[in-house]
Amino acid sequence: MCEDDNIETIKKLTGITIIGVIRELNGVDVEEQKIGNVKKEFKKRFSVSDILASMDEL
Repeated sequence: MCEDDNIETIKKLTGITIIGVIRELNGVDVEEQKIGNVKKEFKKRFSVSDILASMDEL
């Protein structure tokens, strides 16, 4: 899948592991300051323990 290849490329270029990807966000509007479904998607795709564990890499 193209997105998977891009994730690996980002990791190779930056040396930072990608801990999650949100592919589609509904109802997000930066100008109107609407967060849409960001919170729901974040909860679905990320774990706090993974985020904290990745801090060792920085």
